[in-house]
Amino acid sequence: MKLCGRARQGLHTFLDKMKRIIRDGIQVGEYREDLDVDALASFAFFLLEGGILLSKLDGDNKHMLMNIKIFSS
Repeated sequence: MKLCGRARQGLHTFLDKMKRIIRDGIQVGEYREDLDVDALASFAFFLLEGGILLSKLDGDNKHMLMNIKIFSS
């Protein structure tokens, strides 16, 4: 149970940091004001985690590189 709690805490820490970055982006005009901050933070997390998983399983970083390209567009 301790490991699950630490993983959950790490997830929330990451999501909170992503939300701060996204909110900063909204303030400077990088993102629309009506953007769903929670949804984008979750999407970013899933994109990174999925890229890591697929790259590890495939033994090739192409999945991570594709995700980085898509996310930074």
